[in-house]
Amino acid sequence: PRSKNEGRYDLIRPFLANVDENKPSKEDILAQTDYFCELMSIRSSSKLFALETFKDVQNRVSFFNRGNNQIPGLLVYVIDDGLEKQKICENFERIVVCINATSRDIENYAEKAFQRHVRNSSTSTNASSKILELHPAQGAICNDAETLSRVKISRGDDINDVDDIFLTIPALSTIVLVKKRY
Repeated sequence: PRSKNEGRYDLIRPFLANVDENKPSKEDILAQTDYFCELMSIRSSSKLFALETFKDVQNRVSFFNRGNNQIPGLLVYVIDDGLEKQKICENFERIVVCINATSRDIENYAEKAFQRHVRNSSTSTNASSKILELHPAQGAICNDAETLSRVKISRGDDINDVDDIFLTIPALSTIVLVKKRY
């Protein structure tokens, strides 16, 4: 309706002028259906994605990439289950969600607060265990090998060094990383 969209006409007009070019194909629709199913599979893999109380959200969810030095278009948040007495997820100690809404890969994301949080909230004492890895369901349905091949998780060998976790997050992607519980 005009009352809601009139201020956006300049933005909308080019898309409407090329409506046939912008119409999704059957393959596009099926690919998005697969993507949605993959996201639902990831969401249903852990109770950490269904926190029930405000207090749980406050205690377990931390947002990064904010403030004056933030990277526009990047959302990074961590859901922790490191509280042993109150753990609710049997599979994962931590879940990291990275949404890159930009048209470029974000390479070597290494915000200090994020690095320290991931290191300090780890309950694993095994130096050889992975700090983070792709969620097991990521790519299981969509199998977007090209995008997933661009995800990088880099770290040094010193378990006490908080400044050695770097992420590369592909353009226009949602990447879910986990710290498995051992």
